[in-house]
Amino acid sequence: MKITQSVHFLVLILSLTASPWLVRPEPSHAYDEASLGSVAKLVANPQAQLTPRATSGCAAAATRINQTFNDAIRKKHDISRASLLIGRPDQPLFQNSYKTGKDKRYDLASLTKPIATATAIMRMKEMGKLKLSDPISKYLPEFSGMNITVDDLLRHRAALKELDGRYLAGSLKLSLIKRQRFATRAIAAETRRSASSIPPHTYRDSNYFLLSEIIRRIENKKNKKQDPKAFEKFVEREVLKPLKMNQSHFGRKPNDPLSKALEGSAGNAGLYSTTGDLEKFAKMMLANGKTAGGKKFLSSKSIKEMTTPDKADYERYLALTKRRHITFENYHDRNISNRPALRGAGFDLDNYRLNSRGIGEIVDRFEDFETEGSFGHMGSTGTSLLIDRKKNVYVIVLAQKDRADVINGLRVEAAGVAADLAITRDCEPRVSDEVTKQLEKQSIAPPRPQSVSRPAR
Repeated sequence: MKITQSVHFLVLILSLTASPWLVRPEPSHAYDEASLGSVAKLVANPQAQLTPRATSGCAAAATRINQTFNDAIRKKHDISRASLLIGRPDQPLFQNSYKTGKDKRYDLASLTKPIATATAIMRMKEMGKLKLSDPISKYLPEFSGMNITVDDLLRHRAALKELDGRYLAGSLKLSLIKRQRFATRAIAAETRRSASSIPPHTYRDSNYFLLSEIIRRIENKKNKKQDPKAFEKFVEREVLKPLKMNQSHFGRKPNDPLSKALEGSAGNAGLYSTTGDLEKFAKMMLANGKTAGGKKFLSSKSIKEMTTPDKADYERYLALTKRRHITFENYHDRNISNRPALRGAGFDLDNYRLNSRGIGEIVDRFEDFETEGSFGHMGSTGTSLLIDRKKNVYVIVLAQKDRADVINGLRVEAAGVAADLAITRDCEPRVSDEVTKQLEKQSIAPPRPQSVSRPAR
């Protein structure tokens, strides 16, 4: 059974740089194991592809999104490479790569925050090693006397002073573990000096660096070591390995200044990954914390905490957006000061910020957020993950960008295509003519469709 499932999955992920594939949310065909095995052999072949029916609405969506991404790449100063994956828990809906080359991994930048750091904190919580309500001074005595909890760091409401990575230039001669301690002391000292001038709910990289430092110190205390890489080792063991995110790893020289100064050991950035690995994470989130094999990875309570705002924060957010007449069109206008934010314990819940027009919707009642609210996060390198619970769809955009305005436009376009595909019912998978020709040359019979009963609509 496992072999059949693996082969079936391989067929679904066949794709070309020049041509995407799309598949039907409710598949109308199944293929026998022998035929699927034949096609799976062509995965490495650059001519292998799955294409939509020419008459399907999916083809129009594919054309639209491909044109948008290819235009951005042709303008060499916009983005240099990109990968896009749109899917549902049962199967992908669209996937394509644009000038990726051999290395399919991307510097996730701030997407590291929810994928690695917040998830690692939740794993620690479920192991009984900490509580979200714990004051951070319990683990970081540098913050003694300051009323900041672990949950405050996760939700960016600690009102910390931001630590610029360039500030650490003078400490680069120190060992990494001493550099991390120096950074912690610097954040605490600067926050004490300017606490009254920092607005609450201010997004800070420093929040997630401190979360990584908490994990580092808990692990080092347990193991009686001073390992500067204890945070990464915990993430690899307790997050990446259980989810089989085998292509994901931490890099020593990420684009982010703070993470780079700390050799990727900062918690705010530093993780490298692929669309395939992020898809595994997205599916786990939509499965309420269960892995592809059905094992519990996170509890439903942890998923709720990561993806649901505090009620007080939510009511404040709705009031501010209505009072200021904020829309998708004017949200990023620099003239709108103190723009409201809405965050869970790891994920951004603000659909305006996520550029999720057409897929993420503002939920009018707090009680509906757990089942209908969309969530996600973005990274400064051109990465983003958006998950829409109501439509049961995820959108993964990985790009190497040069202009922020361009990548924001691509995110909006990808979300729009995802919204179209989420409600489309006329996409059917078929093996392309090119693949069929190659199979015939090898004297292999192409896949034989088998009827599958379809539930009445």
